[in-house]
Amino acid sequence: MKIKLDDLAIDKDDPFKNCLFNREKYADILNKVISNYNKNIVMAVNSEWGTGKSTFLRMWQQKLTNTGFLTVYFNAWENDFEDEPLTALLGELSAIQPSSKKNFDKVLDVAKNFAIEFLPAAAKGIAKKYISEDAIDIVESGLDGSSALVKKLLVDYSVKKVSLIKFREEIGKVIKNLSPNRPLVFFIDELDRCRPNYAVSILEKIKHFFNVSNIIFVLAIDKEQLSHSVCGVYNSEKINSKEYLRRFIDIEYSMPNDSKENYVKYLINYYQINEDLQNNDKHFRTKEEDQFYHLIWNLFHGFNLRKLEKTLGLIKLSLISVNSEKIYPEIHLLLIYLKLEKPDLYNKILKKKFSMSEFYKELNDLTSFYLKLEVGIEILEFHAIMMICYGNYLSPTALNEFIHSAVAEVQSLIQSFKNLQPIYGHQCLNANLETFIYRIEITNDFNIA
Repeated sequence: MKIKLDDLAIDKDDPFKNCLFNREKYADILNKVISNYNKNIVMAVNSEWGTGKSTFLRMWQQKLTNTGFLTVYFNAWENDFEDEPLTALLGELSAIQPSSKKNFDKVLDVAKNFAIEFLPAAAKGIAKKYISEDAIDIVESGLDGSSALVKKLLVDYSVKKVSLIKFREEIGKVIKNLSPNRPLVFFIDELDRCRPNYAVSILEKIKHFFNVSNIIFVLAIDKEQLSHSVCGVYNSEKINSKEYLRRFIDIEYSMPNDSKENYVKYLINYYQINEDLQNNDKHFRTKEEDQFYHLIWNLFHGFNLRKLEKTLGLIKLSLISVNSEKIYPEIHLLLIYLKLEKPDLYNKILKKKFSMSEFYKELNDLTSFYLKLEVGIEILEFHAIMMICYGNYLSPTALNEFIHSAVAEVQSLIQSFKNLQPIYGHQCLNANLETFIYRIEITNDFNIA
């Protein structure tokens, strides 16, 4: 059984082979931009969280590698356990070519002038992840017994300014040595998921420490979320955070919102939902299966990719509990939609807060919503089966009492009852919302990250 979605495989020879959104054309455009620069630029690929930026970055990175670019990938979110991002940024560069060790030693020796927390012995264990043992020892020995001097350097502006120039010279030599003919492309992913102060610190380090030729930074961001991080760091909603970000970002590319239909089909196939439908009821008709898929798309296509993944996982879990009971696609999926998007309404249904007349009014209020979804049946027939399900859920007599009420609209509903058997089968008059709610509520015991 598959519930957790595996990372999409990236073919080294054909990186966009498994791309579900035909995004290689965007990588081609960005390649042309990068190929025309050999100086320092910072490019942002902007798209909302959950739209597949990370997968796109990985595919694009591999495509660049295949065409002769040297690239570095850094997941900022996975590394924000450190307070000083400069350690990690330098470490990623150091790791790609050990022959540059001597140059890195010079860089580190200069870097000690900027932050006392950058190289203390307590951080040695973390630094080993990125920097050679010898390099750590060289710098660490330079700090032995000199904390007073380092503290003085931190407040001595002129010394820091000279050191910064020297740092840039040395890091420039490292980058030139690593990639002499083309710019080195440094990808920074998940920046908008980091702690606000860590995300802003990374931007500042890129701006001040890596402002050298032959390196291009590519930031994957949700600009809206990153703007909130800026406001959080400065503890003010009045700061013009988007203008602040322009100080650090030279080129912004907003990744187009692609059709998610292929992704929905991929998730349905990946979670093997067709097997759950077919194994549940040998009388489950092709038409109903098609309607199930059609409603998944119509109900959930507005969700981002991460939320789609989670929703399809929940649908999978809800179907596991089905034995031989008939599945009514539009009821099953509509309740899941209400649980996710209209929880107040869903909980009132769950707790039987509506009378039959009130529930009927709620259905009528949602008529335009159903019509937009193109549920595949007449609205009155859908109202009729929903009233049967809720009535049987409310009490053994609730449906009959409602049918015999004086409500004028009930007469057209009674006529619709006659049309239900050809659509839903002969057992439809016994359908009970409790069955559907049980299937859905069992998913509360699971959490799909």
